[in-house]
Amino acid sequence: RSKNFAGCCPLIVGHGDISPQHAPKQVMALRAIKCSAVACGGSSTFVLTEDGSTYSWGDASNNILGHGDGQQLTIPREIISLRPTRSMLVDSIVPCTYSTYAL
Repeated sequence: RSKNFAGCCPLIVGHGDISPQHAPKQVMALRAIKCSAVACGGSSTFVLTEDGSTYSWGDASNNILGHGDGQQLTIPREIISLRPTRSMLVDSIVPCTYSTYAL
């Protein structure tokens, strides 16, 4: 089950609002998705799924979420450009302050 708790940047919690969470809570937008890994930056969160999809949400400064629109997200959204193909499958995500790396 996907759960997230944040005390610093409320955008990274993933519950659709910016209310601070004081205890872990399931991210409802991911309840039907089998997550295999989670990576958190200072103001962004990324999830890799068992089928190879990548989701992100949080502060979109410098387009670090990977959606190309610079829109801040309070709930997870799939990164379409990282959908798995025969020649590409994201194995891990490394979020940094000014960029994010998909490996």
